Amino acid sequence: MSPEQARGETTGRAGDIFALGIILYELATGEHPFKACSMVDLLHAIASQAPKPPSRLMPEIPLRFESLILRMLEKEAHLRPTADEVVQVMEDLPGDSAAGRTPIRLLNDSSSAGRRSG
Repeated sequence: MSPEQARGETTGRAGDIFALGIILYELATGEHPFKACSMVDLLHAIASQAPKPPSRLMPEIPLRFESLILRMLEKEAHLRPTADEVVQVMEDLPGDSAAGRTPIRLLNDSSSAGRRSG
């Protein structure tokens, strides 16, 4: 849920960018960007608290990727990147250029080390 939804406002594409930002944050860190004990606390956190920078949890996260995620999680919809900007940054991240893919799995998962899905 985006901050504007938590405040009872209408939402649009920027709300989808916020939701994708939450997913990317979780994929990159293994944690939800907003911690809460109840649904009310979660809504409050989404609407008013800044998430911890992902690099505090996973120092190897590229700075540009962290910056993108944090922009996607901006409280004000007009401050979030567009979908085109998200795609551009994701394409510019280091990855498997021969396959034309940017890896999403950023967690150190020793059980899948050396394996790639695709």
